[in-house]
Amino acid sequence: MKKFLRRSGFAFLALITLVALAYAIENWRGAAAWTAEQKRIRDRGEPLVWADLLGAAPAPEDNFAASPLFAGIFEYQQTKDAKGRDRFEWMGRDALKRLSELTQVPPPLKDEPREKPTRGIDLALVAARFRAAPGFTCPEPSADPAKDLLACLTSRQETFDLIDDAARRPFSRFPIRYEDADQALLPHLAHLKGAASLLQIRALARLQTGDSTNALSDVRLILRISRAAGADPVLIGGLVQFAIENLAVNTFWHGWRDSAWTDSQLAELQQRFSAISSRSNILLALRGERIFSSTLYDLMLDDPSRYFESVAEAGEEGTAAFPPSVRIMPSGWFRQNQATHSRVIDDMIRHGQERPEDRALSTDRVSLMQQLQAIPLPYSIMARMVLPYLENTFKTADRQLAITQLTVTACALERHRIAHQSYPATLDALIPGFLPRVPVDPIDGQPLRYSLKPDGTFVLYSIGLDGRDNGGDAGKPNQEAPDWVWPQRNAGPAGRLF
Repeated sequence: MKKFLRRSGFAFLALITLVALAYAIENWRGAAAWTAEQKRIRDRGEPLVWADLLGAAPAPEDNFAASPLFAGIFEYQQTKDAKGRDRFEWMGRDALKRLSELTQVPPPLKDEPREKPTRGIDLALVAARFRAAPGFTCPEPSADPAKDLLACLTSRQETFDLIDDAARRPFSRFPIRYEDADQALLPHLAHLKGAASLLQIRALARLQTGDSTNALSDVRLILRISRAAGADPVLIGGLVQFAIENLAVNTFWHGWRDSAWTDSQLAELQQRFSAISSRSNILLALRGERIFSSTLYDLMLDDPSRYFESVAEAGEEGTAAFPPSVRIMPSGWFRQNQATHSRVIDDMIRHGQERPEDRALSTDRVSLMQQLQAIPLPYSIMARMVLPYLENTFKTADRQLAITQLTVTACALERHRIAHQSYPATLDALIPGFLPRVPVDPIDGQPLRYSLKPDGTFVLYSIGLDGRDNGGDAGKPNQEAPDWVWPQRNAGPAGRLF
């Protein structure tokens, strides 16, 4: 029995020694992998920390984000937690409530019909929402819902004045606490979209009353807000930017549908939509995502209890304790995942740098999951959990690029119609009087598909993410369209409006 116990003890010690040695080797390998990845990033001239990525902040008088519209929403108070560690408590709730009141768009009514009887946006229905919402002074319904809406919107004149003030500032940098990693607050984004939505409603009402000049001013402001939304290195900001750009496109479409824009206004709209370039913002957001993820791995390794406490405070149940499955992982596996995470995102950045501005980002590249599956599971398990969603970022950006190309082309086509009383037989006829070159389809690099119909209208589209020309098939609402088609003038409830 003693001999058995002695041998068992030796075996146990040997096992412990082997496990400790394995941990030591894995920890060394992980540290070496992360050190090598940091060197590779530095050698590429890419930023590793927030200070290098952000650079100097613009002067307050030049900063869209420092305008009175956003005053107080990023206020923090430095305190200590129960363990004596520094923490920053957000103090901007009252300021955010004020911003919400300024930019809130009334929600749909409970008894609102699902099928809208009119083409595009029903201004009478929107006016009914404003009358039912608190905080608006609206007249009784009349035969002119556009004028009713404009009267309702006088209750938000302070909002429009504050937007005007912010829009005059050429730069934008919101004071986000990036060092809080995934707990960083972004209280401004939803309200930027709300402000843009109010502008869109006013622009549509102005178009209906024949005031295309001031409607164009509203489109300018919507596009300025979209640039502010995408100016900071956060991916969600880029997605909000795309959503706001689509409000501008939608507003243009309504004016195009009703032939409300003059040639000079169309020329300006064409120039402004042509100037949209989200590529640099996408790359900025990816760089931010890489630094965010690196900060998160460092926090989980250096102070795991603090990380999971912060997640629990944010209201995510089941994360207050450090999970046992993660606790027993060698620290080297964290570093390997950190290196994998960084390398995969940097591959996306390099792809975006090498890709022409007018070409899709989601094509001609190996998918993220294919990249991750080629890496041993212990060194990519955490990256596999969080990285695949980035694939959709490229797809969304590609769709937005196609929408922009279609919008620019539609402006030029309408200018041709005004000048020649008809649409051209081919897009080549727009060169050089209305376009410097034929816009290409981002998916395959070929000219956008265009055909003149016998009734004098046209079909204009991109072939979409499937890479196949489906003849301008826009598909069904609420589903991914086979082709991305410029909406016809009679587009209504069953059609698509970007």
